[in-house]
Amino acid sequence: MAICDLADDWSDPSERAYICVVGAGTAGLLLATRLARRNLRVVLLESGGRNIDPAVQELNWVGSPAGRYNSDMTDRHRGLGGSSWSGCLLPINAADMGMRAPVVDQTQWPIELSDLDSYRMELEDLFSVGHGSYEDIDTDAPGSSGLLIADDKDFKARWAKYPPLHHSNLTALTGDELKSSQNLTVWLSATVTGFDLDRASGRLRAVTARSLTGHTLKVAADEFVFAAGTIESTRLLLWLDATAENRPFAGTNALGCYFQDQLQAELASVDRQRSELTNYLLGDRFVRGIRRQLHLELSRSAQESAAAGAFVYASMTCPEEGEAVAKRDNHGMGRRKFEAAMRDVNQFAAGAIWRHWYHQHYAPPEANFRMMSCVEQLANPLNRIRLTKDVDALNVPRPIIEWEPRMSEEQAFRATVKHLGHYWERSGFDILCPLIWDASVIDPDEHLIIDHARVCAHPSGSTRMGTDPRESVVGPDLFCHAIPNLAIASASVFPTSGSAQPTFTLMQLALRLADSYSPNASTA
Repeated sequence: MAICDLADDWSDPSERAYICVVGAGTAGLLLATRLARRNLRVVLLESGGRNIDPAVQELNWVGSPAGRYNSDMTDRHRGLGGSSWSGCLLPINAADMGMRAPVVDQTQWPIELSDLDSYRMELEDLFSVGHGSYEDIDTDAPGSSGLLIADDKDFKARWAKYPPLHHSNLTALTGDELKSSQNLTVWLSATVTGFDLDRASGRLRAVTARSLTGHTLKVAADEFVFAAGTIESTRLLLWLDATAENRPFAGTNALGCYFQDQLQAELASVDRQRSELTNYLLGDRFVRGIRRQLHLELSRSAQESAAAGAFVYASMTCPEEGEAVAKRDNHGMGRRKFEAAMRDVNQFAAGAIWRHWYHQHYAPPEANFRMMSCVEQLANPLNRIRLTKDVDALNVPRPIIEWEPRMSEEQAFRATVKHLGHYWERSGFDILCPLIWDASVIDPDEHLIIDHARVCAHPSGSTRMGTDPRESVVGPDLFCHAIPNLAIASASVFPTSGSAQPTFTLMQLALRLADSYSPNASTA
């Protein structure tokens, strides 16, 4: 129906809808547009405005007492599209959802991979990446697939898909629908700050949203969904609970706990004396025009020593040179710029030829391939989000994240190093293009890999799903055990993070949740 901005001059408006979705990020946009298509009246609330406002982004502030969780305001964005994802499409590994004990002491997901798989092709169509396999790409084509070991003693190879640039922005993909839908109203600059909870029934009746300009919007609805990202969705639930004297979620030990993020570290670089071979082996491929990146995921048997999931991928970096150097260098500008420009032209031509003939990204000989590993952080109740006494500009308590990597993650990194070394030797790559191990890998007695590992900005787990209300926040259907008309559509519901990028799984969950609402429900 409209896109409105609560920061404008409104006289305290109100809305009535069948469903109110809080958060217009990846999950919220998919959910709201799908519900509107099913003739359900939807109000979508987004904290960010039309433009990036530093004061609004300040609402993302998160405390970290240990100083270890460094992914707060820098990796989170409030606005239509949220922290708009531009990453890869890769389904969660079935092994990471299932019962992994005694291999890995982690909770089994209460849903099956088949519950999500039915949405895979729909999302692939949305992002225009085709329906090709993530495991079995063309081994006859030039590139690394034909060079890899086929067994799974160490790793299972999977190939992530990257959407074309013009199909990677979900806001752009849904923009026309947001403006034209007769069943959907979007409110920007509308940060949820209050709740009207029916204590007798346990149902949420309405939410109150405020703008930094002082305007207030009340939205009454039959159903609600928090789709504001892991940290903010958890914060909203904690705040709702606090405003109700901590009664709604008194029966669970899980709210805010089991917060987790994947960890990333460089393990080694690759000797590139045989530059063409390493380009064949590690360069991203193009299959039917879609960029594919190799992920070497720890096999189920390899997880016995890792005690967690992990994958390895190659990151290409180029030395600073060419035009970038010429622009910075104020001496000898004429000749230096000419030489730099010629190098750039030559590399561009080489890259075009390589991509045309070999369907791969071109890695010039001077480029480096760094072998990076992302490991799953095991769910631990001591890693948690809680509210502080400090409040933000809208008088809502700020969140604090008590989190740190533990020796279980160090064990996962060390096991990944071991299996990567074995894999390289069994492939013969140790002779053709040996690995140059990072210092932290060489001397485990002196260095811990987790000390320089970074979070991947893939937070999850703090409103985990499960079948036991005492040990989970939402059920397999994503509805809160304690508040039956409130669902959570964020990675915070993941019982375990696995090692895959979580956004694809989150989008599948969001579509599944949307389909659980009856299209014949009231649209008042």
